[in-house]
Amino acid sequence: MNWKIIGIISFVTAMAIAGWWIADGAQIYSKDQRKETVKVKDEIFGTETETIKYVDDFQLGLLPHAAPMIGALVLLGAFSFLKARRRDTIM
Repeated sequence: MNWKIIGIISFVTAMAIAGWWIADGAQIYSKDQRKETVKVKDEIFGTETETIKYVDDFQLGLLPHAAPMIGALVLLGAFSFLKARRRDTIM
């Protein structure tokens, strides 16, 4: 019974991480900052200047964070279900 609980928890956690990855934009690489572009119009000369500013904002990427975590959790879940199945058939 304990192995089944571990398997269920690991699969649910893997799905939650995959959902977080999709919600963050399904990026390949993790990003620590987000680019913000501010356009300011000069009223005297009528020109527009563009200022680029980087704001700290973590976005989960597939590499190097999400893929290894999801892979490890799926392997743990598969191992625990196999372990629970063998345990049930032996007893």
